[in-house]
Amino acid sequence: MWKAAAISIWALGMLAISMYTYLWYDYQLNKPRIAQPSIGRVYPEYLRGVTVYLSDAEKTRLDLCLNISFVCVLAGFIVFGVMQRQQQRLDEQRYVRPK
Repeated sequence: MWKAAAISIWALGMLAISMYTYLWYDYQLNKPRIAQPSIGRVYPEYLRGVTVYLSDAEKTRLDLCLNISFVCVLAGFIVFGVMQRQQQRLDEQRYVRPK
């Protein structure tokens, strides 16, 4: 069960970080460097030396991908810790100290 959870969390995290990376480079190359209030591009985003202006939906999409990948990393550490603890318990049960 925990192994399936670890694989699922890893897959979701990889998808989120891949999407974040794609959006980051796409926005850096294709979004305007000047605010455009008439169409809603008023949210500045600093992308490695370039400030671009995003709409609310674009900014939300970028932030959501970043947050999901961060949560998946934390959840991965937790699941890994649980799996390690279970393995330690199994190892302790297998090894019986002689009296």
